[in-house]
Amino acid sequence: MLPTLLFRAFVLISVMLFACASLLKSIGWKISFFQAAEGVVGGDKVLHLIAAFYISLLVSLAVNTSRNQLSTKFINPVFIYLFISFSADELLQLLSSYRHFSFADLAANYVGLLLGWGISGLLLKTTTKDHEHR
Repeated sequence: MLPTLLFRAFVLISVMLFACASLLKSIGWKISFFQAAEGVVGGDKVLHLIAAFYISLLVSLAVNTSRNQLSTKFINPVFIYLFISFSADELLQLLSSYRHFSFADLAANYVGLLLGWGISGLLLKTTTKDHEHR
């Protein structure tokens, strides 16, 4: 129980850090720092993809101990929440004079979301099968 609680706390802190970074960039705080970070990873599209992948992978693993627990037949509410959150973050850039909305950034977010969600599903499926064989 404690490792699960610690992992969920780690996920919450990670998500909050990414959200704060996005907010700080939107208000123009330390723009050069964020531009340098984008340069280190290969550009802002790559950073969008990495951040969305990381967040979706961790959130999915934290809330879905089994893929069937939170999902209905076709829709998983956590996936929909992440999709809306990534969309809102990009759309809110229309209100910032320091950032610019980009369909390419949005697409990178969606690719990262799908990759993270898919890999978490594979990890959960593998883990579930391992526990069933014991």
